[in-house]
Amino acid sequence: MSQKDSPRTLFLDTETTGSWLFGNPFSKVTTAGDPYKWDDLTEIAICSADGETVYREYVCPPSIYLKQLTKWYPEDKPISAKNTDCSEAMMGISPAQMLKELAPLLSEARVVVHNLDFDRKVIEDSCEVSTGVQASLADLFPSTDFVCSKKRAVRVYPKAEVHYPNCGKFCKGHRLTHLHHQLGFGDYDEHDPLADVQALAKVWSVLGS
Repeated sequence: MSQKDSPRTLFLDTETTGSWLFGNPFSKVTTAGDPYKWDDLTEIAICSADGETVYREYVCPPSIYLKQLTKWYPEDKPISAKNTDCSEAMMGISPAQMLKELAPLLSEARVVVHNLDFDRKVIEDSCEVSTGVQASLADLFPSTDFVCSKKRAVRVYPKAEVHYPNCGKFCKGHRLTHLHHQLGFGDYDEHDPLADVQALAKVWSVLGS
């Protein structure tokens, strides 16, 4: 396939409620009867390889969580520390509507996600709760090639060269923040999904080459 015929590359990131409610993991059960202990979607952003915004929307989580907005996070991680505005999320679109809007945008594209296993589960489970239909990411976007940049980073940089204080002890050099620093791009506004995908586009310009 020539470069001209190559699929366009997009970068995707989600923001979520966090994995704690009332100080315990979520306990909702999916339609398949499996424990639902994953974060719920509150915001999603997509950008192009040059960092231009392609899509950004707030997504409304299930009503059970909206009733306890102030308890989305444990006390040591207050809501104000996150960029997702709770009032905006409450007025956001449903995961089902998000799927309709994303389908034409992601068709025939290569979509790079930094922690694909996490974002995949968030999207699949949030959409299942919203629609009642259990479907994989491949089912939802059959013509889209999803790529995990974190797995690529593990292969390219098996060991961290420098540890940055804000990466956390479990970083191992493969967090997006760490890679953004290591490759010379400096700081950016973490946990803002648009800032995350724009940072990822820069990192991928090195990792994906």
